Amino acid sequence: MYKSLVFISIVFFLFSCSKKDDVANSNQYVGNLNINSSIDLQKARKLKGSVANIIGDVTISLSSGSDITAGELSEVTSLFQTITGNLFVNTDQSIDFSSLRSVSEEYRVFGSDVQDDALNKVGSLYISYSGDYDYPNLESAGEVVLYENLQQRKLAAKGRKAPLSRINFENLKTNNKFNSFGSSSGNLFFSTASVIILGEGVQITSVMAPSLERLELKYSGTLSTLSLIVTNIQTITINASSITQNFTIQGSASASVNAPNLTTVGGNVSVNANSVSFTSLTTVGGTLEIQANSIEQNTGQPHNSGGSHNSGGSTGG
Repeated sequence: MYKSLVFISIVFFLFSCSKKDDVANSNQYVGNLNINSSIDLQKARKLKGSVANIIGDVTISLSSGSDITAGELSEVTSLFQTITGNLFVNTDQSIDFSSLRSVSEEYRVFGSDVQDDALNKVGSLYISYSGDYDYPNLESAGEVVLYENLQQRKLAAKGRKAPLSRINFENLKTNNKFNSFGSSSGNLFFSTASVIILGEGVQITSVMAPSLERLELKYSGTLSTLSLIVTNIQTITINASSITQNFTIQGSASASVNAPNLTTVGGNVSVNANSVSFTSLTTVGGTLEIQANSIEQNTGQPHNSGGSHNSGGSTGG
């Protein structure tokens, strides 16, 4: 009887060790993961490669007063590949998420930019930090909300260049809502951004950005309206095929505007720029007013149901 008990105990011990090794060596972890201290980090390290794919919510907090460093934390976060759940990051230092490809629910990054350029898919994205909002590989995001950091606005108010200069979502193909914080979907307001590039899936109807120099809107479908108040702009590229209501651009005296696919505007067109290229525009339902030194249009002057055409410059076809 004693020998049997000893044998069973040995088998159970070996089985338990085997299960622990399996957890440590697998590439999946089921459960929530919070890393806010050295104790939390020690527990996360024991999970080893299983944190590559996490089924659960992840919360990361790091500040200058923490008892862990960004480098130590990055040893774990650099292993993240997919998170089926939420990922909340609050940090005042950059952390390595360079392998992260997808977050199924909310992804929030507040405080500091992190290394997450490989990110391809998120349920929703909320970001607020001093630095560029650069997501070149993001292809799918149900909702994107961009916060303009308070420090950025303070610097802009003093006439100094703020850290945020580039907003890049050039490959975003699937998107339901995109806006700056406090605005409705399709509306962007940034006092400091100098470059905005938005992908095929992003429908923008209003941009107000006094520091903006380059704007590229890749969406090629129909917009309800489009209003661009960008008085420092140098280049604007619009890929939309039609605009149902009004189309307005308040640009700079040196701005170049190109809308190669735009065929129809249902309402009024009002554009102030240096050069304007509307090579496909054939129908304007309301008033057509273009103030520019150089204008290129499909037929010289599109059909206008009841408004006036004022080129303010030369017209070429």
